[in-house]
Amino acid sequence: MMTNQKNYKHGVYKDADFIIKMIDFIVSPLIWYSVIMLVLEVEPSFALGGEHSLSGTYHNFFLWSERVVAGIFTIEFLVRLFRSQPGKYVWINWKFPFIHLSPFAWIDFISVVPFWAGFFVPIDFLRYIRIMRIFRFLKYYRYSRSLQLNALGFYRAWHQLKGVAFQLFVLGLIFTMIVFEAEHIVQPDKYGNLFQSAWFTVVTITTVGYGDRSPITPIGMTFVGVVLIFVIAQACSAIGILNASFSKVMEEEIDPSIDPLDLWEKEFQESKKIRMMDRDYEMKEDI
Repeated sequence: MMTNQKNYKHGVYKDADFIIKMIDFIVSPLIWYSVIMLVLEVEPSFALGGEHSLSGTYHNFFLWSERVVAGIFTIEFLVRLFRSQPGKYVWINWKFPFIHLSPFAWIDFISVVPFWAGFFVPIDFLRYIRIMRIFRFLKYYRYSRSLQLNALGFYRAWHQLKGVAFQLFVLGLIFTMIVFEAEHIVQPDKYGNLFQSAWFTVVTITTVGYGDRSPITPIGMTFVGVVLIFVIAQACSAIGILNASFSKVMEEEIDPSIDPLDLWEKEFQESKKIRMMDRDYEMKEDI
């Protein structure tokens, strides 16, 4: 496992002190422990935790186990918060929402949200909140160069993918409305509302095709066949964008002199320039 040296080099922390090193040493195995405990608690066949527990002893064990883990992660978040350089781990902006967390800080924050949110949500929602503990695996992005480069590949492609995603959204909305109008009278049990039509749209556009719904009217069948051609073309363009982005990442991964955090900083700056150009274009009055 890689150390946190790249974070120290970039000034995220004041120095590579004993406290930060000990936190990294403890947190790494604790991530696996917390997720394994979640699986043991949720799986009914084990009959160990939650509403499936055969004994209150098991339930109390999982309860206190999560309290200890969440407590350590909370302390970690606070230590990193107070020992970071200004503007690195937490970015302060006097405009709303005032405080902006860096990507690593957001991951640390999400790691403790499931525990603290449990004090405020209705008890029926606790089973869904606890599943968020799986997001603690994201903390490994702090230590892994490969994971940082992998995420960089998606980030680089995001600006181009936004246009593709918007076009797919428009096609999907049109798809849903026309299929509903064409099929809901003859198949009220399968296309009785827009939600059922939207479900058919999603499984069709993604080419999953569960077969639970299919058009039977001439208009519905014709429209679905025609629109799928355009949808598949959009999907292919998205694959091409991702392929170009990850090809560049693969070249950078084998170069030991490249630091992913340097590349991320560069991409942030490029992204700001692109957003400024987009705003300038939107403000044109002669279009």
